[in-house]
Amino acid sequence: MKSFGEELLHFSQSVDYLTDENVDNIKQMLFNYLKKKADAATIEICVEAPIGNSLGLIYTWYSEANQPPPHPIFHESGKTYYGQTSFAYHNNRSLWIISSVDSELAQADHYMNLLRSPPVDDDEIPPFVDYTGCQGIQTSIILPLIKKGRPHGVFNIEFLQRLKIFDKLKEEIYNIKSAIETLLELEATSSLNRDNTKIAIKRLENISRETSSLRVPSVFIAFAKKHDKKVSDSIARVLNNFFSSEQIVFWNKISESGNINEQILKKISFATYGICYLSENVDNHFKDNPNVLFEAGMLHALANDPLAEPTKWIPIRENAENIPFDFSTERILVVPRNEGVFIEQLFEGELREMLIKMTGITPRD
Repeated sequence: MKSFGEELLHFSQSVDYLTDENVDNIKQMLFNYLKKKADAATIEICVEAPIGNSLGLIYTWYSEANQPPPHPIFHESGKTYYGQTSFAYHNNRSLWIISSVDSELAQADHYMNLLRSPPVDDDEIPPFVDYTGCQGIQTSIILPLIKKGRPHGVFNIEFLQRLKIFDKLKEEIYNIKSAIETLLELEATSSLNRDNTKIAIKRLENISRETSSLRVPSVFIAFAKKHDKKVSDSIARVLNNFFSSEQIVFWNKISESGNINEQILKKISFATYGICYLSENVDNHFKDNPNVLFEAGMLHALANDPLAEPTKWIPIRENAENIPFDFSTERILVVPRNEGVFIEQLFEGELREMLIKMTGITPRD
């Protein structure tokens, strides 16, 4: 029967994606296993990360309730290591540390690395630092975690007992260490994939909203009852060179049954493009009609970003009172007149160019 470490290694090599829940479950199984089967006191995994202006280690997996604080590789002097995990990481050295005399590591002055052959006092090992708050640690096993040929963190198990090396425990810990190296890379890749998936889904959502309609293109034309009919006739003539009669919807020619306002809103919602002749003649004075302004607002809300210039509809108005929009003047077609006389040819030429730009359609004339 395979050990837990062997199965964990096999698992890490067999899967290609981990959810956050998967990672949490693996952590808990690993911690429970090492505490119950090996009498481990604490289990930590820390990885390299910037801390201030220098490189340090942060704890990403930890068995105790509180996350140990991140720490730099060196003390401020830059000459002495900030604890034994920093030493193991920086030198890519595997450590099985006990004190040279029978004492807790925190009270020891000298240490032995039992992974050296033969085990002797190792004066290079720096003083023990209690990162977890667990008192009475007598053995600390620290194994560098390798990524792309270099250490990028460490796997640390601490024990309250003074443990000599025995093959079964050593082999199991090394299997777990190899599994953790693979799992950390898989965790990072899965997290990146999840982030990329969210970005891709958001992009699809945006495209689904912004992509042009798959319906047969149609254009909705709105104007007031008291509009200048010469202007609406010119609009119709120009549109006939771009669209078929079935694609052109004049608000006053909607013949479907039901409430006229509801029918108008329905036609607006299905329209690909719109033209709104805003002005009406009131007492020989042109002013913008509120109903047409409302319909223009509907077209703009359905076809454009609310704060953007109109790109799917064309505002047309007389050169009268102040413009009721903040749109650039080149986006509004002002009806050309000479001493009040409508200049039909100039108007139709300008409208034609605006329609080509808006629809991308080549007119038939």
